[in-house]
Amino acid sequence: MICAICGKEFEPKDVAKTCSQSCRGKLKALNRRKRQGQFTCLYCGKTKGQFYPDQKYCNHECKTLHEQTKEQQEHPERFIKCQICGEFLRSRMTQRHLDQHNYTTAQYKEEFGTLYAPSLLNKISDTSNGRTHSKETKAKMSKTHKAQFAAGERKIYNPWDNMTDEQKEKLKKENGDRLRIAIRTPSVQKKRVATRQAKGWYTPEMKEKMAKQMLKNNRYGGRSKKGYYFAKKCQRKGQKKFMAFYRSSYELAAMKLLDADPDVAYWEYEPFGIPYTDLNGDEKKYFPDFLIEFSDARPNMLLEVKPDALMNTPENELKHQALVNYCKEHELDYNYWTEVELIH
Repeated sequence: MICAICGKEFEPKDVAKTCSQSCRGKLKALNRRKRQGQFTCLYCGKTKGQFYPDQKYCNHECKTLHEQTKEQQEHPERFIKCQICGEFLRSRMTQRHLDQHNYTTAQYKEEFGTLYAPSLLNKISDTSNGRTHSKETKAKMSKTHKAQFAAGERKIYNPWDNMTDEQKEKLKKENGDRLRIAIRTPSVQKKRVATRQAKGWYTPEMKEKMAKQMLKNNRYGGRSKKGYYFAKKCQRKGQKKFMAFYRSSYELAAMKLLDADPDVAYWEYEPFGIPYTDLNGDEKKYFPDFLIEFSDARPNMLLEVKPDALMNTPENELKHQALVNYCKEHELDYNYWTEVELIH
């Protein structure tokens, strides 16, 4: 007997029309399509047999692309158009997409203006992304504050004024001569500034020396901003809020951006280590800053937050290559955020 699906000859045991279990399943699907009729895919326009009633798409990919196209037409503010190739990306330009054009995020922003969709920019507050006021706004605020100080409506906060006599005596015994520095009243602050000016603290040479030392300390985590952030989208099971630890002000700004992004469903800080070989030939592990899961069909993304001055160091080039290879192997996306992306 000849198989109704593959055409091979076989010896039927009963009344079988197919040679194997897989051909039998295909024959059932074919009969089901004949019974239920045909449909036209709403995205690609192909006409096929139905697997189930009211079928509208060929597969999940067609459904996702059609929904994204429909959303793009109804809510264009959620998408950003690549000015190089014309492709529409949801929410932001990614480093993985820009690698196809041999662009960095800094070069793209300098040439075309922005990296974010309008809806995402509107959701990010000034305090969360580090945006500063203009010079005109600062001048108006300064003038208003001076008028409020002159009228007595505004006062410099001094914890000493809110203490009881017992608390003041206790502080005097515990701190001694350091008390006046700890309180930091306006008069003490003026004396400290005058003393530092006399010692040459604010000369251009001293400022340059301090800046180099701060960059060196920040590179190794010496004086960078550290703390905990109450994350909204980093919860674990049974927790309403999760305290995520950050090692720099850049990482804190990135956490706030991820919480403000409506397309981000979940993110995790330093999820796992990626092995790589350092400059000395030693085997080490590199930990990406964030793993991001999106609410749509986009693949998960590994995000690295780093100052622009440290992007092209030899050590970072090795880590970048390890990151690219890992993402290709596990079908992940990747991106870099510097001060260019964090401060709009």
